[in-house]
Parts: sequence; C-alpha cells; structure tokens
Amino acid sequence: MDKILAIVTGPEHNGTTYMSKLLYSIPEVYSGFETGLLLNPDFKTCKPWCEWIFGGGEHWGVPKEIDFFDKNLSLDDKYKLLFKNKGSYCKTNIHQKLIKESKYIVDKTPAYIRNLKLIRENSGNIPIIISIKYLEDYYISLCIKRRYSVSSFLKNYVEPVIENLTWIKEVKPENVFVFLYNDIIEEKFGEKLALILDLKDIEISYENYLKKVRNNNFSFKNWKKTKVDEDITIPIDKKIVEDYNSLINQIKI
Repeated sequence: MDKILAIVTGPEHNGTTYMSKLLYSIPEVYSGFETGLLLNPDFKTCKPWCEWIFGGGEHWGVPKEIDFFDKNLSLDDKYKLLFKNKGSYCKTNIHQKLIKESKYIVDKTPAYIRNLKLIRENSGNIPIIISIKYLEDYYISLCIKRRYSVSSFLKNYVEPVIENLTWIKEVKPENVFVFLYNDIIEEKFGEKLALILDLKDIEISYENYLKKVRNNNFSFKNWKKTKVDEDITIPIDKKIVEDYNSLINQIKI
C-alpha cells in the first residue's frame, strides 16, 4: 500500500471527484474510478467495485483474468495486483494511458465515509481526505437533482455520515482531514492540500489536471460553489440539519 498517496472519500456528490482531480494534477499521480478494496476482505461480494475494477475508460482497466477474489490475499496483495495491472484496457485511451503510467495512486471511494473506523484500521496511516457539503446542499444533490426519497436519504446516507463525523470528532484519528466542498474549489485550496500531504514545490490545481488531459475529446465540468435556493423547502427536521452542519463546522479544516 506504499503506492497510495491518499484516500479520498465523502458523501456521494459532495466533491470527491473534484478532490481526486486536484490530486491527479500532481506529477506521476493518476487513478481509476473507485476501488472499494478497503470495505470487505471478500472482494467478490464487494459490489459494484468487484466489477468496476476491470472496466476501461476512467475505470482501472485491470485484465479480467487477474484474481482479486482469492481470500488468502491481503489488502497489500490486492493493491499490488491493482498497481501492477492497472490501465491495461486500452492503450489509446488517455485515462488508461495515464493510469498505467502513474507511479502513485489515489483511492477515491465515497462509500468509505460510511465506515471510516474500518477504513482507518485497514489503511494504516495513509491520509484520508474528506470532501463534504452542508446538509441542505447534500439534500439538493440527491433528493432534488437525483430524486432520492427523503426516507432513503436520511436512513442510508445522512444517519451513517452523522455517525462517522461524530467518530472523527470524538476520536480525532490521525491523518484524517475534513474539508467543506465550497472551500476545496477555492483557487488557493491546492496550497493547503500540498501542505497536509507534505508535497513541497508542487502546484496542485484543477488547471494542472486539465493540462494532463486537455487535448482530448471530452468535456469538463465547470465546478461552482453551492448555494441553497431559499425557495426550496428542506423536508428534514431542523435539529438533524443543525447537528449535521455543526459537526462539519467542528471538524473541518
């Protein structure tokens, strides 16, 4: 696991993709789309990651004959398999090329946010970097834009995140860094990221990420700060909203 620069997590649609792209702006760093490796020793049951890891494009591009499912493999063994075989799906795809050539990787998996204690235990002291939005913005991302039901949103997403943010507040685990989404898209944020990763004389920025991939035919997202529309009613108990946002304010950097 010595090739992992950082673990990136946070609730789905809370800026983890942007955070990972900032890290990909670092020379010799590029990665595929999520691994899920730290979630379950039986990787065959770890869906959808046990399928995604073999996909091409922005996935890891590992050949399908590579056996991640041997229960005798340690986590370190699995990451070594990943590192040795990554980016093998298509030599002409820019993402696959960059993944294959990278000397260090980032494991960006949003689902890790719902079991941080396990992730910390399984990852040693690798930096865990969390991107998160306030609850009102999170509600808009999942319930308004993607039509999740409020009950599912609260049970499957909000409650586990509150539990894990509380764990961070109480335990204060080493090398776990929480950032508010609206802060990470600030122009100077890359300097803070370089500092916590102890990367001297390296400019981390979304612009540098684009330089890696720019002469290729796909579009780029225009990342913007979130702002809750005052006309939108958030059908969630105010205390839950206050508790969630208060936890973020207490632990964010």
